[in-house]
Amino acid sequence: MNREERKQREELMKKGDILEAAKKLFAKKGFSLTTVDEIARESAFSKATIYHYFRSKGEIFMEIIRKEYEKFMEKLESIIKSEMGFEEKMKKIISHWLEAHDLNRNFISIFFSPEERQKIQREIGKNFMNLMIEERNKYRKLIGRIFLDGIKKGRLKKFDVNDLITALNGIIHAYAVRKIIEKDKSDLKEKTDTIYQIFLNGILAKEGRSEEKI
Repeated sequence: MNREERKQREELMKKGDILEAAKKLFAKKGFSLTTVDEIARESAFSKATIYHYFRSKGEIFMEIIRKEYEKFMEKLESIIKSEMGFEEKMKKIISHWLEAHDLNRNFISIFFSPEERQKIQREIGKNFMNLMIEERNKYRKLIGRIFLDGIKKGRLKKFDVNDLITALNGIIHAYAVRKIIEKDKSDLKEKTDTIYQIFLNGILAKEGRSEEKI
């Protein structure tokens, strides 16, 4: 590794440390109550260093969201591209969703506060909404592939793919919201089989009951 490569690696590590510290604070205090000064203290960097990498607290927040979506989508794509059969893929996808909620529960709870959402939108503006729409569209395009394959191969009834995506998201989202509202600390991932049964038993076509790899 030459000097330039080492420098780039160090820069990425610094940014990663800042993002990790900020994520911890956002999860604990929310977006509005977290300050750049606190992020600097938590990351053990100067405030000047924070602003060297990020122009604002809002930019830090958006980068955390972008990175989390990136990790989520990479795992999701690996499941969809795998050689597993349809039912196993669906169970893995549901499990992956729930695990992501479990790992980021406190951070995600920010989005269930109307006051926090308003403050985020005021500080970040259209960039925040554009990012959320962009990531949402990537997700729907990717998850839609498994439903299209399932319909094409007779594994699923011929529902509109967008309706299937909305139904799956709705069930998972409802479980996640209930956990947050009730302050339930149990692992959401434990509900994988329940959600799988509720969702799949309603959409599997009769001829698609036997396992077939997609």
